[in-house]
Amino acid sequence: MEPIPARTPAALAFGLALALSGCAAAPGTGGAGTSPAGTPSAAASASSSAPASSAAEATPPPSNVPAAGAAAQQGLATFTFPDGRTSFSYPASWTVDVFHAAGAQATSATATVKDPAGRRMATVYIGQVTDAVTTPAVRTVYESTPVPGLAALPAPAAHVSWYRDDSGGASAYRLHLTAGPAAAGEGMSLDGIIRAGAGVLVAEVVWDSSTPFASEEAAEAWYASQEGQQVRALLTSIAYS
Repeated sequence: MEPIPARTPAALAFGLALALSGCAAAPGTGGAGTSPAGTPSAAASASSSAPASSAAEATPPPSNVPAAGAAAQQGLATFTFPDGRTSFSYPASWTVDVFHAAGAQATSATATVKDPAGRRMATVYIGQVTDAVTTPAVRTVYESTPVPGLAALPAPAAHVSWYRDDSGGASAYRLHLTAGPAAAGEGMSLDGIIRAGAGVLVAEVVWDSSTPFASEEAAEAWYASQEGQQVRALLTSIAYS
């Protein structure tokens, strides 16, 4: 069994095209979801808007992955895994490193997306097998929206979910692909493994600290910033054909 890469937290409204049009300079659909209020700012700044406690309905975007010409016009690049079936879009000034463990099955690979400064922004894994460990927590959901390019995969439908889990006096923020929409409340756990063909797909935003935000307001301000929306759009653009 090949484990997925360790989830290392690292340094998430605008629309998909606007979100990906620029590159980040500092420390991140159609379907259900709400976007938190706020204006672009650094992660350390605070937002004056309180986050929603659960997901709501949103209008689907026209497509999940821009066509090659449109991507170029929007300053995007498209990465396609060696399997030729899994892809995503990202800011053209960012880079993608691909890792394939020696002895691993040929279809297993991890793409690590980095900003121009070399900071890890997100990881996307495809492979044959993986493990997932979840701990029940009190969950506050800010947004959970379906991923159009993964709509044909088996249920539960893949979503991009942004939420906070509180457990044992600590808060953990996550922005990642989930199997089904994230649900708010007590005792929540979540499957982040998407079944794709004969394998699995796992993708999430990473931060360089286990506590990247000093407060809920700072987390929401980051999510509303250009960087937050860029990584959200990256996850939303993931497609499997």
